Amino acid sequence: MSPPLDGELARRAQAGDREAFEQLIALYLPRVRAFLFRLSGDASRVDDLAQEVFLAAVRNLRGLDQPMQFGAWIFGIAVRVERARRRPSHGSIDQEGFPEPADGMPARDGAEQAETSQIVMAAIHRLPTSLRETFLLRHVEELSAADAARALNAPEGTVRRWDFEARQRLREMLEARGLATERHST
Repeated sequence: MSPPLDGELARRAQAGDREAFEQLIALYLPRVRAFLFRLSGDASRVDDLAQEVFLAAVRNLRGLDQPMQFGAWIFGIAVRVERARRRPSHGSIDQEGFPEPADGMPARDGAEQAETSQIVMAAIHRLPTSLRETFLLRHVEELSAADAARALNAPEGTVRRWDFEARQRLREMLEARGLATERHST
């Protein structure tokens, strides 16, 4: 979704256009659900969390000062809802370490990719909360540093530092597991 269209839909929704808000929900619900799952690691809570996010959005939509920033705003609500509901456990991810690679026969491409994905998600979940939130917003949701800063209610320079630290820690964790990482600037 492009920010101009998001902004126009948000502006119309603020003026009471129910259809415009329903379009925003249709556009953002899948992304918000996926983000909440990645953030919490708990599939059993995703629907409840997403419902809370959009209820908060309905209640607070008139207070959105910059309709063009709807995406950053809705992800900011998602971050705050997940923080408020956070449980000590992060679902099935082992907090003491990474899942062990499967032994025995060589893995097929799909199985190997799923295993790598599980290891990467475990590494992301081992990051401190601020780094995990920043990494997911910047590299999965592809928000700019400025939009991630708005979503996290933090200075942009701090978000850039958290992003750098998250990438550095993930690189170290994944290299320790024997996974090659690409080095590129973001």
